[in-house]
Amino acid sequence: MSVDTCTAVAAPVKVPGAQQMVLDVLVIKRKHGVDRVTAGEIREMLERIHAPRRFDKGWVTGRLADLKASDLVECLDEHRLDPLTKKSSQLWRLPVVQMRLVA
Repeated sequence: MSVDTCTAVAAPVKVPGAQQMVLDVLVIKRKHGVDRVTAGEIREMLERIHAPRRFDKGWVTGRLADLKASDLVECLDEHRLDPLTKKSSQLWRLPVVQMRLVA
């Protein structure tokens, strides 16, 4: 029995709730045409979605590290300068395979 690759659907990924919140933000950003985001941008969007809850940037970075260990996100070698703080922030994105599923 052969599998038709045109109709095969990837099984949904099961991740803990905190990681799922961060992954959801990356998917939403990707659907809006934003490929690469910083942990600060993810935190800002999480705070808008889950207001009045506040998120620490370190908490977001920890969840990104967990997702990276599961190969669900990629940490890029690129950095973006934050216009307000003048600090450099590392960029994150969904892997190319997952971007095709989201697009």
